[in-house]
Amino acid sequence: MVLVPALTMATSLAGAFGLVSLVARLTPINTVTPSLMMSILIAMAFDYALFLLTRFCEELHLRAELRAAAPSLPGQPSSLPPAPYVPPAPAADVRVAVEEMLATAGMTVSVSGLTLLGCFGAVIAFPITILSSLGIGCAIALATTILVNLTLLPAILCAAPAFFAAAAAPAGGCCVRLDKRELHHAGPLNVAPSTSTAAPGGAAQKLSADGNEADGRGGGGGQRAITE
Repeated sequence: MVLVPALTMATSLAGAFGLVSLVARLTPINTVTPSLMMSILIAMAFDYALFLLTRFCEELHLRAELRAAAPSLPGQPSSLPPAPYVPPAPAADVRVAVEEMLATAGMTVSVSGLTLLGCFGAVIAFPITILSSLGIGCAIALATTILVNLTLLPAILCAAPAFFAAAAAPAGGCCVRLDKRELHHAGPLNVAPSTSTAAPGGAAQKLSADGNEADGRGGGGGQRAITE
């Protein structure tokens, strides 16, 4: 799951710089443009990919909870293990999750990307060669990133539904297993039954668990033991 944003970023990088190399044959491209393109590609490619994958995982978890709760309805036998186990999502759930991801998060990515494209398009209209060159490069980089995340990322998820359904399972990961192991082997918390208070002049006064003063020699509870 973590490699998907890196793959989309690499694809966007190759496509954007390939298109800019073709545009450079028609119009001059400033030397600062590739650096700005790289910044936009890294930022927006990972941002859009993680946003889409988060929505995809949320939809899978929701459908897994619905499937886990369905057999527990009145009059239906329950053969599923107890919580927090969630069975892996089938391929049909993955396809539906991808559709919901594109309908919700995909729309957000499209609106955000088109807004930025409009801004970069306005920069292209400036009669200054440096600004127009920067606008062309940024617009190509952003357009490539949007197209890759809305086409290649869903295709990758649908190509291996079982793998990504298992990767999106809520219970998993070495950190989760280590945390459960530490909690399982943790010993009981021991609390001392008595406390000590400091008396004026540097003297120490010992109190028993019930609040009474205890004798330092094991005597009666009403005597005071003072140590210099």
